[in-house]
Formats: sequence, C-alpha cells, structure tokens
Amino acid sequence: MLFYEYYKKLDLKSLMQHFDNTDPERAKNVFYTEAVTAFIHKSEMEELGVDLLLKVLGEPDELIPFEYFDVWTYTWYGRHGPDLYLSFTPFKIQSNKVQFLERDEMESLKIDRIEITNKYIRRHKLGNDE
Repeated sequence: MLFYEYYKKLDLKSLMQHFDNTDPERAKNVFYTEAVTAFIHKSEMEELGVDLLLKVLGEPDELIPFEYFDVWTYTWYGRHGPDLYLSFTPFKIQSNKVQFLERDEMESLKIDRIEITNKYIRRHKLGNDE
C-alpha cells in the first residue's frame, strides 16, 4: 500500500481511541500525529467539515483570523531518524469546510511558521531547563 493510500484509508475515529484531543501534551502522541496527517490527505480528496476536525483533533493550537476565512494550526512532534522535531499543520476554515493550507499559500498570506512554532513553545514552556 502506498503512503498516500494508507492515510486516505486510515479510520480517524479508530485513531481517536489512542489519544485525548484535549490533552495539552497531545502533540507528543504518535496517534495524534497520524490523525493530523490523515486529515491532510482526506481533506484533499473529500469535503470535510469543521465538526469532524474538532471531534478528531480538538481545538486548534493557534487560530489566525482573515477577512473571509480562518487558519487553524495543529502542532505535533515528528521524527527524522533519531531526532525529534516540532512542526504544525495549517488548515483553512471557510464556510464550515476544512482545507489543508499549502506552504505557498501560507507564504502568500504572510503566515510566519517560526512565530507560530515559537508561540507554541512559549505557551507550553518548552526548552526551559529550569
């Protein structure tokens, strides 16, 4: 099965059994990360509503309002070999529909990826050795 097909067929509701979308530490849960990734692929293939996004992923970590739509971001941890990294996925919310926001669209909207990540780090007090 191809990588893309795997996420397309992944059952979001089954994944929800393995994480609490209200947990402030949800970004560290591998099942949560899988749900975010699956939501990206599913939103590219079918129309998904905000209700499903909230049910599966919970409230966004960041909400960025624009005149005709909002951007919701969901932060998660990934691995590249032995290294853990922090990232986020943006979704465009318009008329109660969810659409994955591509990188070039984020740049055209002047959404600062580093600032969003830094806000998450500050909010969760990450990187403090105290």
